[in-house]
Amino acid sequence: MPVRGSKRCAPLGAGYEFTYPAAWLADRTVAERRAAAGERARSLDPPSLSAGVGSSSPSSPPLPDSAFGPPDTAGETNVSVVVAPIMAGFTLAASLGPPREGLEKYLRTVIAPPGSPREALSLAASERVDASGTPYYTWEYRVVGPGFDRTNVSCLAARAVVRPPGPPSRAAPPNATPRLELVTLNAQAPTADFERAGGKLREALREAATSFLVKERVQGRTGL
Repeated sequence: MPVRGSKRCAPLGAGYEFTYPAAWLADRTVAERRAAAGERARSLDPPSLSAGVGSSSPSSPPLPDSAFGPPDTAGETNVSVVVAPIMAGFTLAASLGPPREGLEKYLRTVIAPPGSPREALSLAASERVDASGTPYYTWEYRVVGPGFDRTNVSCLAARAVVRPPGPPSRAAPPNATPRLELVTLNAQAPTADFERAGGKLREALREAATSFLVKERVQGRTGL
């Protein structure tokens, strides 16, 4: 049920949760892109935040795991979550640097590298730590490209993928290092809508990022 105008997304077994505006629906555009996974050229989402920051496959960014947006729109306004594998030993602080430094590196290497038709502007960067000690980086930035001008509020965290309880397998002994994933929430809207007087959409996107929480995922258990 909606609480103060928001709903909670917590897919069973996915190991993350966040809130989004109660009037929003599962994003049909994202669902269609997942059904046609090979067609990435006209994606409305920015490249995965895992690209260039530890992804094992930066040239093939994964599609969103879940996404919601206003009804009857083309998907330019939405909140989505991307889950991607990252290299062993990855941490936000050690691998990206401080929040602002990490954001600026991401913008110049992934979103708007030299020669790209996009321009990107860093707006804000911060860090928080949840009750379990997991750190999160929240980045706010603007991207302008051919035919679009969009503002994004993104929140990212690294988490372990642990083995399910049971007898150890030969492939993965009980003392094996858990695999890691980067879980990224991205909330986006056209900049004109984001900056509209009253700020309801802006606050909704920021609230989604603030509410974002992740935890360890048990291998083989997913919300998909």
